Amino acid sequence: MKHADELAPGTLVGARRWPYSHAHPGCWLEPYRGVLLARNDPRAWAFTLFSPNGEPLPDEIDRHVQRCLAEGLLADVVPVLWDFREHGQHVHWEQLAGVVPAGVDRDNWQRARQRESRRLGRQRRARA
Repeated sequence: MKHADELAPGTLVGARRWPYSHAHPGCWLEPYRGVLLARNDPRAWAFTLFSPNGEPLPDEIDRHVQRCLAEGLLADVVPVLWDFREHGQHVHWEQLAGVVPAGVDRDNWQRARQRESRRLGRQRRARA
């Protein structure tokens, strides 16, 4: 499995963003998917303290990212453009360790959902 730092910008990713995973497994919705962005992608910096007007200049972004990396910042985070379906798309900076290819995230979601269903089934049978 590839780690997030080995994934190319544009890759579909997941990060255990599983809607309703705190509820009964039958209620869980498909995992949210996002697109991994480059650290210097203007969408990652739009409407932030760095660029509150929403239109950061590429040269300024490049300088800012290089300065942050030189200071040891941004090394363990990556921007992801998440598709939150009816709630729209939003960029969130994610910890590298939690970002995996979307297919891997879906497989993890499916296994966790099955595991929780089995756990609830055992619990229900133990009470009967």
